[in-house]
Amino acid sequence: MESHDLTPILPVWLWSESGGVRLWTPDATCWSDAVAIDAPPETLWQRLRDGQSQTRLEAVLQPADFAHQLVEALRTPGARPLLMLADRPPTEGDSGLLEELPLQNVPFEWLWLDGEPLSGLCVARHVPLTAIPAAPATPGPIQIADLWPRAPDAPRPLAGLLRAHPALAESVRIRLGPDASRAAVLETHPDTYSALVVFCHGSEEDGDQTPLRDPLGQPWELPTANGLPPLVVLLACGTDRGNLIRYGRRLLAHGACTVLAPVGKLDAPEARRFLEGFLPRWLAGERIDLALQATQQDDPRAWGARRLVSVGDPGLRRAAEPRLAEQSNERLAALCREDTEQSVPVLTLLVTRLTLDCFQQGQGLQKPRDRLRELLGISRTDEAEQGWLFDRLDAVFRSGGLGRLTRLWLAPWQAQGAERHDHGRLSFYESQRRLLRSVADLAPAIVYHDWNRIAYREGRYAVALEDVLCGLRALPPAKVFPDAALLVRDLANLLIECDMPAAAQTVARHLQARLGSLPSSEALDIERHYLEDTLARACLRGGGEGWRAALGLFRCKREAAWCQGAERRARGLPEVSGEDGRRELAWLLYTTSWGDPHSLDAAGFADEVRTLLSDPSASRAALAAERGNSDQLYLLRAFAAWAWRRGAEEDAKLLLEYGDLLESELYTRRDAGPLGFVVGYLNLHARAPGSRLKCPLDWVGARERLRGDRYYLEAAAFDVLLGHPQEAVASLALFQDQCADFPRLLEQLVREGTTLTVLGLAPGILEDWATEVRQRQRLERTWLAAEVLPDPADLLAQGLMPL
Repeated sequence: MESHDLTPILPVWLWSESGGVRLWTPDATCWSDAVAIDAPPETLWQRLRDGQSQTRLEAVLQPADFAHQLVEALRTPGARPLLMLADRPPTEGDSGLLEELPLQNVPFEWLWLDGEPLSGLCVARHVPLTAIPAAPATPGPIQIADLWPRAPDAPRPLAGLLRAHPALAESVRIRLGPDASRAAVLETHPDTYSALVVFCHGSEEDGDQTPLRDPLGQPWELPTANGLPPLVVLLACGTDRGNLIRYGRRLLAHGACTVLAPVGKLDAPEARRFLEGFLPRWLAGERIDLALQATQQDDPRAWGARRLVSVGDPGLRRAAEPRLAEQSNERLAALCREDTEQSVPVLTLLVTRLTLDCFQQGQGLQKPRDRLRELLGISRTDEAEQGWLFDRLDAVFRSGGLGRLTRLWLAPWQAQGAERHDHGRLSFYESQRRLLRSVADLAPAIVYHDWNRIAYREGRYAVALEDVLCGLRALPPAKVFPDAALLVRDLANLLIECDMPAAAQTVARHLQARLGSLPSSEALDIERHYLEDTLARACLRGGGEGWRAALGLFRCKREAAWCQGAERRARGLPEVSGEDGRRELAWLLYTTSWGDPHSLDAAGFADEVRTLLSDPSASRAALAAERGNSDQLYLLRAFAAWAWRRGAEEDAKLLLEYGDLLESELYTRRDAGPLGFVVGYLNLHARAPGSRLKCPLDWVGARERLRGDRYYLEAAAFDVLLGHPQEAVASLALFQDQCADFPRLLEQLVREGTTLTVLGLAPGILEDWATEVRQRQRLERTWLAAEVLPDPADLLAQGLMPL
């Protein structure tokens, strides 16, 4: 199978959509509800074809903005534009008087651009509205039906064609005379031919339903009872209104994939010259658009090849095997799974095709990621498979073959993947976002959930909230879930990070109630599952007995993960990451270590974690292989909190066996949070009364890494517990400055009002946000900037423990 070549063809599509016309290229799209043509198309054909006019393309179309977009697309450097004029595919029962895109009749190839004629432009009319190309025509023979009258003194244009071109004789059959005007033209097996050429007179009447004439001058139509070959070429005189183009469109409904038909009258010798140039190219396997364009360049008088236009699929070619670009989506998806050098170009082709396909179905950029997951058979909950896809798509991005519209939905998805799988690649995808500003208004709401993860991970909470607001505004009014759930959960998480637990709980519980009222689906069930994490963290930040509520939520979440895993195993399905409940186990131990470290629950959770960490060499290898915040990191963090709160010397020593890896990873991993916490808890254990542990891990360096990743509130909590009040005050000042812009954006959210009420959430749910901000800031100063050092139980009660 040949390598995928993205270079010379740039598809520029025009199709009817919602009462208007959509212009689409891989880099941009626009829609206009009123596209008008400056002059009757037949007049333009006559003037331009006969060299009487040099009409500019942008002067023909209105409105001007739409014309300028088309001009810009055709000016794209480094690519040969192919203009695809698509419409509804005809069916067998259509009469031929079909509603069609008015632009089908515009002579684009005869207009001018930048002072040069567009005669080199390939235009395909009545293209089926699909992103999937036709399969190649089988390498069967070509049949020419010569219906030219046999008058003794009349010249026979095709006489001697095969003698003059012996290379054609093996593959071309010519049928002459009246017999060719009957079913014998196609015999009974039209699929055995790769092409049919009809050489005859035409009616030259626009209203005639049978525009061809047999040798006796009688109206005649191609027999279609047995279908048609993939390619049909009509060499007959037509009208300037395109009667043969309309007839060619009818032939598409009977099995033809592509028809070549003229606009206006043909000169018989020039028609023969067209065959002499075109047929060898068709037999050699060239695409129709390329073969037609090359043949047209040899027709300076415009009485033959240059009057022919392509109707149907312009990429049809004659070949025994399909090329990569001619494979189905399902076949491309299967090839993506193969670990070969073709996997990157195959995936590039597939995602580009999905972008076009979703626009053609009126879905914009809402659905491509779901379609890609479905084609590749990747579950939303399968972290291993999601990681595999993230790596493959990363290679696609870096190969540089993607248009802007594909990158617009793919880059934020990759940003979300980097946040989960490899923090080191976040900056690359953020740089991609800057390159996509010119088409950002086409982005669906879901991408703002993905984009805000970058700022969230880096502690730029106001920036992340701006993304959430943009996403909420972009939600389509008719169908807001599940994308809305993602954005509202993002809002709740940001409220937690900015120490607004009451507001976070309010938003999360309203969302929980809304989700509970909706029918079950995979996407909504996943949201319900993840929302429990958000609620639990909000309860912990809220202080008081909130840790007990969080404990219950984590228990339920772990049980659900176990049950889902058991169900999959019972059905013989492969294991999915996350169904072992390890992340929930880490949170259960972390919560009980703070809330009640001497309870049986805490001891039981610690036993489970100890077993998982008991082989440091295996655990170290797994940790080193991970590039995001893995379950292993959270288990280490929880076990470190347990060792400190319980005074478990042996467990602290076990953690030190990971010491060199922890320290090296702390200074190379993008997110310092879990690792910095481990260092903080081990230092707290080493300073506890009665501890004999000497901790070689430097807290001062860990503090700076935490500050570098904007874990200011957490750094302040550790410093106040470690007896560094001045550093705690400094970190707290940084935290309050970090959240300074957050209230302004919250006020904007409340003012807009409908942003949340359209989601079915109660109006006014954030009315008390300003009061909570003032109260929490006083609380932070009381406990994190005080002369008297607080007890751990005090931080737990106030919700200021490190999260």
